[in-house]
Amino acid sequence: MKNVFVLCFVFISVLGFSQDRKGMGQNFVKAMFSEKEAEKAYTMFNGTIKDQLPLTDFKTVGSEIMGQVGPFKKILEVNSEEDTYYFYSEFEKSSLDVQITFNGENKIVGFYFVPHKEFAAEPKK
Repeated sequence: MKNVFVLCFVFISVLGFSQDRKGMGQNFVKAMFSEKEAEKAYTMFNGTIKDQLPLTDFKTVGSEIMGQVGPFKKILEVNSEEDTYYFYSEFEKSSLDVQITFNGENKIVGFYFVPHKEFAAEPKK
């Protein structure tokens, strides 16, 4: 009985942990493409990223991407592999994944713009 309780607690904790990262990533993507919110997105980085990418440079990333693919419209779907999340995002001219990797402290340690990665559909029960 005790093992069942521990197993349920671990499962619920892991599920809640991934939901936090999903929400954080969605907020990051939306903030990155809003000039007024770029500083909010920047606070989600760990110190190493902040050392390598000053805020002034980060503020230009969103506008440079939008210069190529058009204005951000919405997030179409979210997938994950361990600590990395893929936010399939629609822009005016194209769609691509914003790939975000989190560390153990839920800080962003990497983000990339990559072609969309297809994930296998989860089997229906």
